[in-house]
Amino acid sequence: MEEITPSHKAFLKVTKALNTEGYITTFSLKKPDNSVALDDVLIVECLADSIESHCCHACPTYDIAHIQYIEEEVQNIASFEPKDDMPSVSFSEVQTLLKSLKTKASDLDGTSNKAIKSVSLSLLSLLVAIFNASLRNCYFSPVWKEAAVIGIHKPGKPCDLPASYKPISLLNGLNKFFERIFKTSLSDHLLGKGLIIDDQFGFRPGHSCP
Repeated sequence: MEEITPSHKAFLKVTKALNTEGYITTFSLKKPDNSVALDDVLIVECLADSIESHCCHACPTYDIAHIQYIEEEVQNIASFEPKDDMPSVSFSEVQTLLKSLKTKASDLDGTSNKAIKSVSLSLLSLLVAIFNASLRNCYFSPVWKEAAVIGIHKPGKPCDLPASYKPISLLNGLNKFFERIFKTSLSDHLLGKGLIIDDQFGFRPGHSCP
């Protein structure tokens, strides 16, 4: 403490952590029946019901038979032996993408990108092996498919109404890292092999929809 000067960065971090301006604490939410949700469980259920009601209006009627047909076709295609294997992800590719991660990104399980970027070389080699095994076996860990949905208050909206909160999904940090690696590897493979038709403009670098 004696070595800390007024210009030390530690003071800035403490001041920033103590600054609560702009943060809104949700104490209660009003339900559609005008009753009030006070505890955390009821507040979460109230937000979930609000999100579900908004999403259901935009969703068409489910065609169970069609969904089952698509799932069977996907499983059938996935069972075939690949005719043109994608190249394995190299250690240098993973290391380069690792350095580009944003350190302030939020995470589902509390493992920040800052922690992921600090892994040892031996652990990074293990991650490279895991990522390549996932690509080779067409396997995506169920844990990486989980997300935590939180509500972000919309400026100027009433704090006690569920519709005043925008849902945001927090994903696992390794999941997001793997998705970036997979997206880069898949794009390079498809573009390098000329497997994307010239008429496709969406999801292609350097293109825009006409």
